[in-house]
Amino acid sequence: MNLFDILSAGKRDLNEENVSSFLAWILDPKQSHGCGSLFLTRLLNIVDKDKYQPWLSKILNVDVLLEEEVETNSGSKRFIDIVIIISCTDKKSIIFAIENKIREGVYDKLQLKEEYEGLIKNYGDADISLLYLTPNKSVTLLPNDFNIYSLTWADFSNETNYSTIVGMFRNILKDDSVAKINPLSNELIFFLKSFIVFAEKGFRAYNKIQASVKRGNKYFKDSVLGIDGVRELRKQNESDNNGNIYIGFIGGINALKKINIEQLVSRPFKWDDNLENKIKTNWIPIEQFIETIESAG
Repeated sequence: MNLFDILSAGKRDLNEENVSSFLAWILDPKQSHGCGSLFLTRLLNIVDKDKYQPWLSKILNVDVLLEEEVETNSGSKRFIDIVIIISCTDKKSIIFAIENKIREGVYDKLQLKEEYEGLIKNYGDADISLLYLTPNKSVTLLPNDFNIYSLTWADFSNETNYSTIVGMFRNILKDDSVAKINPLSNELIFFLKSFIVFAEKGFRAYNKIQASVKRGNKYFKDSVLGIDGVRELRKQNESDNNGNIYIGFIGGINALKKINIEQLVSRPFKWDDNLENKIKTNWIPIEQFIETIESAG
C-alpha cells in the first residue's frame, strides 16, 4: 500500500505544487510531523554544512512560505516554490529558497537568476541562498554570479548516496531504526516510505506507469514515457546506430511549438523508424523534437 499511489490515482498526477507542499510541510518545524527542525537542519547540512552548521544552534524562529511572489529587476513577477525565513539570536536572518522541479525538460534559463534578483529586493539585508531541486540529474546551467545550489531528489546510480532528498529521508529512517534520534511516529515512517518509492518512480503512480506502456503494432514500433523517455530513446538509438527515429505528434512540429512543455513531461509518445504508410506531418524526427523542447524550456 502506497499513499501516493492512492492520491495519484485520478485523472491527473500529483504535480510540482503538491510535492512542494509536502516538502514545505516536512521542513517546517512548526508542523504536525512532530520532528521540529530535524528535516530542515539535515537539508541545510547536505547543501552547505560549513556555512549553515554554525547557525543551527542560534535559530529562534522559522517561517516557511509557499509560492512566494517576488519582483525581478525588469519589473516582472516570479513565484518561488518555497521560501524559508530563519531568524537567529544575533538578529541575523537567513533566507533559504527552493525552486522545485519534479520533471526533466522544464528548465527556464532565466528563472533562477530572476528569482534570486527578486529575493534580493524582498530580503536584501538577509543572507540569501537559492536551492534548485531537480529529479535525478545534475544541473550544469546554474548562474555563476549568485549563491545558488543544486540538489537532486534521487540518485539511481547509488542508492546509499545520502546527498539527495530521498537519501536524506532514508538516512533519517535508518537513524530512527537504531535509536540515534527521537522516535518517529508510525504514521510518519509510513508517509516517508511511501514518498521515497513514489519519488523513485518519477513522481508517478504505479498504475499510471503500467497503463502508459503501449507495445508496438503495425502502426508504430513502440512507445516511450515522457520527455526523459524520448531522450533515452535517442541515446540508445545513437549507441546502436539504428538510423532515423520519428516521434508521433498530431499536428507535427507546429503543434509541438505551441504546446505547454509541462504537459509533455509524463505523456507517452509513439515512435517508429519508418514513415511508410503514415501521415508524415504527424511524425517529427527525434533530433528536431528534442531541439524544439529544449529551446522552449
